[in-house]
Amino acid sequence: MRISLCCAVMLLHVGAAAAAPPYRAGFTEIEVRGETPFPLAVWYPTQAAETTWPGGLFDVRAARNAPALPGRFPLILLSHGSGGDQFHQHDWGSQLAREGFVVAAPTHPGDSQGDVSGRGSDVQLTGRPWRIREALDTLKADPAVAPSIDTARIGMVGYSAGGYATVV
Repeated sequence: MRISLCCAVMLLHVGAAAAAPPYRAGFTEIEVRGETPFPLAVWYPTQAAETTWPGGLFDVRAARNAPALPGRFPLILLSHGSGGDQFHQHDWGSQLAREGFVVAAPTHPGDSQGDVSGRGSDVQLTGRPWRIREALDTLKADPAVAPSIDTARIGMVGYSAGGYATVV
């Protein structure tokens, strides 16, 4: 009984905290100019009003090109699965930005929506981790994004082939 009551109280507390994120989601897109250029979607904390707009196959809710809040926030690199693109986990990107994270999601060349030319080859297997490294280097050098990143707190998450890239 006590354990159930404690769990219920904790869930109510977590639910109340999740109901009111402290920030709004900002969004910008930059191009990574490495060996093979590719787009990189970036969500970040802002106070600007969010709007809904089409992002590939999905409607995305964020404040496009809004000013970022001052301060440094943890960075999460978000890698899509085969056949995806930078918007396939847009809901994670925008929600994490509302919670105080910078989130960067690349479109992996050769293993993305509309370009499966490298699937099952070294483009996918070794290329994805290298594209993530190029994305990270680009973020750390970008004058608009870099000031928002706490370089001591960088993580990564991925789905399917993105999970593979995360483990590598």
